[in-house]
Amino acid sequence: MAFTLHEAIARDSLLVSREANIQIRLQNHAAVPWLVLVPEHTGAVELIDLPDTERAQLHLLQDRVSRILLNAARAHKLNVAAIGNIVPQLHIHCIGRFTDDPHWPGPVWGHPLQPYPDPELAVNAWRAHLAEAP
Repeated sequence: MAFTLHEAIARDSLLVSREANIQIRLQNHAAVPWLVLVPEHTGAVELIDLPDTERAQLHLLQDRVSRILLNAARAHKLNVAAIGNIVPQLHIHCIGRFTDDPHWPGPVWGHPLQPYPDPELAVNAWRAHLAEAP
């Protein structure tokens, strides 16, 4: 069975890159730097649904993306979560938070998305950050 991206993730995010069969997507919410990691593993709902090697790859990528959020985006704090209460497809949110962001100190979900004025520019910036980071 071929992998299909959940419609809500496809609608609300933009593909930045793919590494080790994991999509790196930019949540289309310009208020905070927010990347979403989606393993291309059909039927995966929980982290424990992934084989050990795929789970290890996902954790390594999550660590790398988190470092980029701290260094390139200069985030004050990281929010990393695999909640999936609304979207059951396994995905990891990696969000850079700032003490002056519009949602601080509460969660970012539940607020209307503030789309990027130039999505292509935003995606290209994240591609550059990923290319520069080890």
